[in-house]
Amino acid sequence: MGISAALGSALQGLDVTSRALEVVSRNVANADTPGYTRKSLTPTSVTVGGVTNGVLAGDVRREVDSLLVQKIRQENSGLGYVKILESYYGQVDYMYGEPGAATAIDTLYNSFQSAMEALVSRPEDYIAREQVLREAQVFAAKLNQMSDDIQALRAQAESEIGDTVGQINDLLTKLGNVNVELAGSVQTELPPPALLDQRDGYLAELSELIDINITEADRGIVHVRTGSGFSLLDPTPGRLQFDERGTVSALSRYDPDSSESGVGSVRIITPNGGEIDLIQDQQIRSGKLAGLLEMRDRHLVDAQAQLDSIAHTLAKALSTVSVDGTAVTSGAQVGFDVDLGAMQPGDSVSITMLVDGVEQRVTLIGVENASTLPLGGDVTPDAGDRVVGIDLSGSPAAIAAQVSAALGPEIAASAPGGSVLRLLDDGGSQAASSGIAYGADGSTLDLSALNGESLTVSTGGSDFTFTFGAATTGQDLQAFIDSVPGLSASIVAGDLSIAGDTADTGFSIAFSDPSVGTATGLAAASHNTSSLTAVRADVTATAAAGQGLGLPLFVDGVLPYTGSLDGNDQQIGFAGRISINPALLADNSLLVVYDSGVLTGDQSRPEELLRRLSEVDYQFSPDTRVAGVTPYEGTISGFIQRTISYQGAVASDIYQAAAAQETVSLQLNERFASESGVNIDQEMARLIELQTAYQANTRVITVFREMMDQLLRI
Repeated sequence: MGISAALGSALQGLDVTSRALEVVSRNVANADTPGYTRKSLTPTSVTVGGVTNGVLAGDVRREVDSLLVQKIRQENSGLGYVKILESYYGQVDYMYGEPGAATAIDTLYNSFQSAMEALVSRPEDYIAREQVLREAQVFAAKLNQMSDDIQALRAQAESEIGDTVGQINDLLTKLGNVNVELAGSVQTELPPPALLDQRDGYLAELSELIDINITEADRGIVHVRTGSGFSLLDPTPGRLQFDERGTVSALSRYDPDSSESGVGSVRIITPNGGEIDLIQDQQIRSGKLAGLLEMRDRHLVDAQAQLDSIAHTLAKALSTVSVDGTAVTSGAQVGFDVDLGAMQPGDSVSITMLVDGVEQRVTLIGVENASTLPLGGDVTPDAGDRVVGIDLSGSPAAIAAQVSAALGPEIAASAPGGSVLRLLDDGGSQAASSGIAYGADGSTLDLSALNGESLTVSTGGSDFTFTFGAATTGQDLQAFIDSVPGLSASIVAGDLSIAGDTADTGFSIAFSDPSVGTATGLAAASHNTSSLTAVRADVTATAAAGQGLGLPLFVDGVLPYTGSLDGNDQQIGFAGRISINPALLADNSLLVVYDSGVLTGDQSRPEELLRRLSEVDYQFSPDTRVAGVTPYEGTISGFIQRTISYQGAVASDIYQAAAAQETVSLQLNERFASESGVNIDQEMARLIELQTAYQANTRVITVFREMMDQLLRI
């Protein structure tokens, strides 16, 4: 290397050192700037002919571990999700209060029950009766307030969802702009580190709001998709849309059909103008947005369902009047008569029967709006019953026809008079033809017109089918039925007679076409396959007296509460509307006097009401989730305790998850700060190194000048 080359290398060294000092100064200046990552200069040697001949400054690089950044983004989504759940559930937890606290829901219910116990011992005491009403009012007011608070939280979540969608769109727009700047940056250099820091800052914010997957292309341009795969930035931004609803009530539920939905839906607008609902099928799986949706559409809906179930069961428990069916017979058929005169929408008739030896439970539920039918099987808590909705607006005969059609041939329903519904089993184990002459042995009855049709006899869980041919006679049919195990068939006085071999044998007859019944004189029916075990009507007392021991202590505003399913399910939101019957507030003696002639010292009604409050087990809907996907069965007090335990367990799980997630996120961010953040001590050490290098380079230049001066003096 010549002396001039030494000068060139020294000058290049000064340039590199100056550039490095500039990088250090920026690092120090931005040590506390959020999102700023430590930068470093990467000098490169200049080699000519295999000989190092100087140095160039090279590019400024960020000190970033891309895998660590990716992990932090993933944990950001989880953190945003659990922080929202923790924030909202903290308010729910406060709403329920500590079990046993003076204003806790279990304490208030126990106070109401205790007041009823006092009334049993002193029914004639005006103060005791007034205390029952006061405690009932306090408990109802607590349910009202909790219901209002839950819906206020849902409305808050609805508003926050709108704000969050706006933030996501804003960040996508900013990321789109960064992508444009990165694409337009100098292609011969690395992407500007400041733009990459800005990009990563936006991505960090976005990942806390919604779960995202990121693909980095050339020049640091990013493509962003949701965790479920829908494109948000590719590389220009997409747009989320949220149709926020101004009012949220207990009836406001999410529905994929926006015209039916009571709350807003988050949709992504595709480049061609199409829309994709991201709530449907849970396409948003983590982040703040997922937490808000989960609170609005699940946790708070569950909490409302629990309160509504408490209010519903309490009101129905006290007001229900159960009327057992009256045993009745008609020839060989046995069954029950039940009076539906007092039945209202929401009231029910419970039927227990045996069909082919298997117990079945059927619940008839009254409606007055035919458009409500058919009812779903989930309108009762009992997963084992078959629900049948009946339109009460028609005549008794029309109601009987509905019931008959729903129950099938095993049970006969009729209207014998008044408002009575008669239910009968399918009689004894005998059947006979009618109106067709079989002759002495059936051989003279020509059934060839039924060629290709069939008759099926079912008994003992097996089906036996007879197919008519071109030469079939009545005798052939008789012989076939007689060959069926457990049955016998004979021609008696010109009729085909069929009977079970024992009194317990049941069978049914079915045809491939009605013409088979016409030609054979037989009826498509079942015989001795069913028996009715019990029939009971549960109707709501709407008057404080004259309807038995049941008492409509609680009402829906000023209307009777029957659990009606007409229009909107009356149970939904009932906790927010439950109140005390004004008739009782006007005359508290009605807590005791249930009929004319009953004295105020009579204990019958208070004893019965207390029994229903403290001893009777009820079924609570699986929608409450307190017993998982199965109904909860127990007393009202037991259900309240279970609800408090459920909410406490959910809150505890959320708090623990939040603490664990915060710990993980904190550790990752500390590691990132250690690896990519600015360490002032390290920068100062680097500054000393650069100062030394600068002095060394200037010394080389000084020596070069001295040597040149000496050379010129020769």
